Amino acid sequence: MPAITRSAFDKALTEAGIGPDSKLGSSNDESWKERLLEASKKSSDSVQHERFPFLGNDLFAVLGDLFSIHVVDNPSRTSELAMLKQYGPNVKDEHLQQLVSAFDELREMADNALLSYPYSTRELVNIVKHLQASDFLVFELI
Repeated sequence: MPAITRSAFDKALTEAGIGPDSKLGSSNDESWKERLLEASKKSSDSVQHERFPFLGNDLFAVLGDLFSIHVVDNPSRTSELAMLKQYGPNVKDEHLQQLVSAFDELREMADNALLSYPYSTRELVNIVKHLQASDFLVFELI
């Protein structure tokens, strides 16, 4: 069974959507509902969303009854460090640990509504990729 990941699903209008044939349909369009139901029988959907209210609808309140919801949190510190070492094998462990600590702090601030952006592992991986590719270490400049 093919798997489909729909990113930014929470930003779509709740009254309309894109059907399997890439045509716009509304919630009262029966043929669109039938096509969507047929597509869902042939695939497993994974809906990716940002945390409300960041750039979107409250996905759980609006669409939660249509999906079996499984929240995937950020990885543990140990898992995140192991993953980052794969992206930055030449980046010092000390620097990776500093970055993970900084992101832990940023995420805690977002959880406490002190920051509006919920920093994710994706941003952290991109920083490590840049450090891996650069000829000098940013940490040595600080």
